[in-house]
Amino acid sequence: MTANRFFIEKNQIFGKKAILKGREHHHLSNVLRIKENEKIWLFDEDGKSYLGKVEEVKKKETVVSILEIREKEPSQIKVILAQALIKPSLMELIVQKSTELGIDEIIPVVSKRSRSLPEEEILNQRLKRWRRITIEALKQSGGVFIPKIVYPVKLEKLPEIDAEKKLFLNEREGELLKNIVINSLEKIPSKVLILIGPEGGWDREEEKMLIESGFQAVSLGEKILRSETAAICALGIVIHFWKH
Repeated sequence: MTANRFFIEKNQIFGKKAILKGREHHHLSNVLRIKENEKIWLFDEDGKSYLGKVEEVKKKETVVSILEIREKEPSQIKVILAQALIKPSLMELIVQKSTELGIDEIIPVVSKRSRSLPEEEILNQRLKRWRRITIEALKQSGGVFIPKIVYPVKLEKLPEIDAEKKLFLNEREGELLKNIVINSLEKIPSKVLILIGPEGGWDREEEKMLIESGFQAVSLGEKILRSETAAICALGIVIHFWKH
């Protein structure tokens, strides 16, 4: 439930006071109708959590007294999802569910069979919406670290990203992901990049390029999964065994 968790920008915190504004104030006052003296949790973009007591609910802001501050250490492993662009509603689903699972970074990818990039104005709107989705997902899941979402990159630029382990899902061949993860429990990589293809799969030349540039082909089994299903399934396996 999201009832008592709200996102707050660092610049809205003043010592032992916090001023909740905008969407979060609206959600607190008009949707949840939280009253004065009720306790709530706040979290900021740096992963800090604040236990607070509502002092005053005004028309455009809520004043909160901070009672306790908690800091959570980030995980020692960084998990990056590189997702080929698919239908916008399904991209939103992936952003939401990967955030709930605990992803660190999301890289939208343009490949031969992916969706093409929209006009810049529309793309910027989507990036803003994805960030908002990550915040709502953190409120739901109890997480505190907002994943970074970068500007889309072309597939051929992906090998330039530094990662100890680079995996890409391939329905034609590849070692089972669960075996790779379980066999590496004694030496978990510090940074892993997981690449998920578009609805039409990878072009043969793309597969060749990825393997030659250091990516390892992996499989989720015999079934051919939709892109969004594969992304959530693969992240669930990696994060469950390697990050928690």
